Amino acid sequence: MCDLVRHIQCWEKIGTPDYILSWLTYGVTIPFISEPPQSEFENYVTNKEEEHFIDSKIVDYLNEGFVSKVSEKPFSVSPIGCTGKKGKEKYRLISDMRFVNQFIEVPKTRYEDLSCLPNIVKNGDAYASVDLKDGFHHILIKLDFRKYFGFKWIY
Repeated sequence: MCDLVRHIQCWEKIGTPDYILSWLTYGVTIPFISEPPQSEFENYVTNKEEEHFIDSKIVDYLNEGFVSKVSEKPFSVSPIGCTGKKGKEKYRLISDMRFVNQFIEVPKTRYEDLSCLPNIVKNGDAYASVDLKDGFHHILIKLDFRKYFGFKWIY
């Protein structure tokens, strides 16, 4: 269970809309344009060091509840691998969802740019920047849709 769900009463108390409470409790649905066909792709592991890193990450993710072991092969098995990264950890785990993403409706979103900043920020305002570690792991995927987010790994 992720931290967001553990604190559902706090979300209710601050007036979070029902549809968001539903996402937090039951998971999000994936807006498929059409159902992806069954698929399985090979992983991108090139050496023992990467293999060891992925082993370690998967154990961490299992312990944190971000992923779970299944007894049957998922409907879609996407490749995993790792990519180089600056900082304390040398690698970042990746799950290549490009195949499944082709079947998902992408909402149109427009982000503001810095030119609007003078209209928003006033003299004396303060700001903060937050970088959530593993942020995407904190949102559940509704049970019926998890079969599209599989990967395989033997450790």
